[in-house]
Amino acid sequence: MKIQHISKSSGKIYEVDLENLTCKCPNYKFRLAKTGGMCKHIIEELDKFEKKIPQALEFIKTEGDGVDAVKFVETFDETLLNILKKRGTVYEKLGRLYKL
Repeated sequence: MKIQHISKSSGKIYEVDLENLTCKCPNYKFRLAKTGGMCKHIIEELDKFEKKIPQALEFIKTEGDGVDAVKFVETFDETLLNILKKRGTVYEKLGRLYKL
């Protein structure tokens, strides 16, 4: 999911890709991309999803045999699922999601 992020400090607009955790800002492109780091724009956009994470994890946890990935995406968001998978919080096996 690509988001147009407006920088609080400069007012410039940068494209943030939350699925790949990339940003078009100079700091990310010339410094952080090499190390896999995250710029402040990525972090600010991820923070917006932080509020949904506890509820999403509880949703997965209540299903003993894992929750259907499609049901999760319909209830929450595919971007949130990708963030959780990229963080290593959940994993997907045969279309079912499990909390680590």
